[in-house]
Amino acid sequence: MKIREDGARTAERSLQAHREERCGLCRGELYPGDPYFELEGRVVCEDCLGRYAREYFAAQRRWVSRLKRDFDTV
Repeated sequence: MKIREDGARTAERSLQAHREERCGLCRGELYPGDPYFELEGRVVCEDCLGRYAREYFAAQRRWVSRLKRDFDTV
């Protein structure tokens, strides 16, 4: 509780306790006790972790060629 100059008491809210968290991908609300990942400043819920990883690693994605010579080593 915080006491104002006029003597009245006011409730002081903790920003951390009442901070609303939402997943940065699905925008789903996260509730107290819910696990989440903070990745590069972005909040990501557990359900969206795979989606985040696919987007993050998209530039490294490769496909196996049908040609045998692509597997040959020098």
